[in-house]
Amino acid sequence: MTNIGAVIFRNALFLFSFLLLKPALAEPAVVIEWNSINKSLGITAKETTLVRVLGEIRHQTGWEVVMEPNLNPAVSMKTNPKPAAEALGLLLGSLKYTLKTQPGLPSRLSIYRNSVSAATIPIAEAPSNPTKVEGQIAEVVKSETVAKRLAKEFGAELIAFIKDANAARFRFGSEQELKRIRDALAKADGVEFVDDIFVYPRPAGPMIARVGVLPISVNPVNVDTKGMLIIGLIDSAVQANAMDKPKFILEQ
Repeated sequence: MTNIGAVIFRNALFLFSFLLLKPALAEPAVVIEWNSINKSLGITAKETTLVRVLGEIRHQTGWEVVMEPNLNPAVSMKTNPKPAAEALGLLLGSLKYTLKTQPGLPSRLSIYRNSVSAATIPIAEAPSNPTKVEGQIAEVVKSETVAKRLAKEFGAELIAFIKDANAARFRFGSEQELKRIRDALAKADGVEFVDDIFVYPRPAGPMIARVGVLPISVNPVNVDTKGMLIIGLIDSAVQANAMDKPKFILEQ
């Protein structure tokens, strides 16, 4: 299990850093300026889509956003912060909308052609841009003993170690210090892989799911695993009775 864990962790780190670095280099297609005090909204969108803009609005405001199916026109616009109603009117054009407060819940923005009841598709919050942790690095090493030796040899602090994956997290005095010795650290005896560490901002609000509206279609197939391990990652309790498609959940 240790070798398998190390391989999975190494590949995940490489893929994560590769995917996350590219968007950070490009100018964002959507920029939302939201002031929760005076309820002003500024929108900059460059050759993108309405769904992409709404996802960013949801991220910045914390609103719940739903819309009528098959509405996703192209959007290119720029407006300085102004009252939310005015900014939304410029964004949506001929489409209609309502923005209602909900006691104990986020405000609900509904977008539709003619009837608010047609707005049934929830818009997911736009993914946040990750932030690289300066002066820290993750490494897959042969053992915890190696990690402690490397920390002492390179003047780093070993701030975390995952035994099952032999993954170490080091902190240096500065990003400049890390850059200066990174190549030597990667080539040191006992080091299998090194990569940067990224942190995602916390979402603005929870995703509110309602039965029958999630665009999920799952058709599980019964498979004889022949003793193979089935791995599932669950970050909260599974409410099977409230899911659209509970068939893919195995019996305990």
